[in-house]
Amino acid sequence: MNTKRFSYLIIFILLGYTFSISAQSEPLKVKLPVTGAEFEYLKKGTGQKGKIGEYIQFGLLVFGNDGQVLADRRKAPQLAMDRIKEIDSTTIPIVELVYSLEVGDSVRMLVPFQEGNKPQGLEHLNSLIYVLKCEKIIDELTVQAMQEEEAKNQAKKMEAGKEIEAKVAITVADLINKYKAGELKNSIIKTKSGLEYYIIEKAKGNIIQANEMVSVDYYGALIADSKAFDNSFGRGEKLQFTAGGGQMIKGWDEAMLLLGHGDKAILFIPYDLAYGEAGRPPVIPEKSNLAFYIEIE
Repeated sequence: MNTKRFSYLIIFILLGYTFSISAQSEPLKVKLPVTGAEFEYLKKGTGQKGKIGEYIQFGLLVFGNDGQVLADRRKAPQLAMDRIKEIDSTTIPIVELVYSLEVGDSVRMLVPFQEGNKPQGLEHLNSLIYVLKCEKIIDELTVQAMQEEEAKNQAKKMEAGKEIEAKVAITVADLINKYKAGELKNSIIKTKSGLEYYIIEKAKGNIIQANEMVSVDYYGALIADSKAFDNSFGRGEKLQFTAGGGQMIKGWDEAMLLLGHGDKAILFIPYDLAYGEAGRPPVIPEKSNLAFYIEIE
């Protein structure tokens, strides 16, 4: 198989959009008029093009040249949205591309990094690949109504999350006490690295794969005194990240690849797999061993 065509097939699968191309065709390459950056049409839409002041809603997938997924916003309510502005000499290529999309367009852009100017945590990459699909163009009044509705829904999530947070706090404190008393020793799994974890509820979901985007609710506490330092429940918003991708502390990276979707567990992470000898003062003291209660979506 032609490796270039195969790479396009992978992108189509990642997109999750259904469309066909000729076995002989390659995506159409186009240069943007202002920045001159090149992009490829994976599918040409036939829909509306946005005007300045309107909003463009689009699916977004970003991954590195190593295949690691860095952002995945292809489904509602995670779809990306931006207000269309005038394009000028200060506009960066990916923004010009977004503003140029018509409804139904699916495009791909490779954005190379300049040596010495790589974002922190992405030093190992040479480029990012953006895959976009324009879903709709929305007027300002509709967006305002959407934002008001979203704010109401978020407030409800936070209110419900606070109730869950209080219950989880009791569970975590109890499990930490049992852990320190040795009452969990027959049920805890310990890895060679020193990570320990106790599965509270084992689901039937698939095991998480490296570089897979996951969503997790969590509650973090110090093992020393059960004092909480962070959690997602009270915010009403799950943490989304790439499993095993180096975006999280080492203990999380390792644990995610040992668990499955739907699992509930508590992780007991030694300081060398967390924030090291320095910790994260004043919230996390030096050499702090941490416990994380997690619920994986």
